[in-house]
Amino acid sequence: MVLQAGETCPNFEFSTKEGRSMSFLDVKGRKIVFFFPKAFTKGCTAEACSLQDTYADLKERNVEVFGISTDNEETMKKFAETYKLEYTLVPDPDGKISKQFGVFKNYVITKLSDRVTFIINEEGKVEEVIYNGIRGGGSKYGLNKHGIELLELVSADSK
Repeated sequence: MVLQAGETCPNFEFSTKEGRSMSFLDVKGRKIVFFFPKAFTKGCTAEACSLQDTYADLKERNVEVFGISTDNEETMKKFAETYKLEYTLVPDPDGKISKQFGVFKNYVITKLSDRVTFIINEEGKVEEVIYNGIRGGGSKYGLNKHGIELLELVSADSK
């Protein structure tokens, strides 16, 4: 079952770009965690680049961004380099983190993370869950403007 608003976010370890190991819940401030199925695919690239486009504005609001997929470390590193993604990408090749958030999909021929975004507050609680980059039943945003949608959500919440 997908983690829901009000629930405590699971903790996980990740490596910074500098190679330092960190605990997710030790990162201060609000966080956006977006899960995506596969690096370098059209939808995932659009979503990741959209988050990069708003990353500076999100950082100004003390929001850190994490992108997680079941890709391996090398693929995630190449993805970040190719598209100049400044936020943290976390490889989850065994699906452990995806399972903790309830977004792991085990298909017959492949295992992937479902496309779900979580906004996490300073206390480590889930504020909001956004499926497929579309809020609710129909959004005017979509993957190409998912970063704008998230920026609007965290900006509205901080007023």
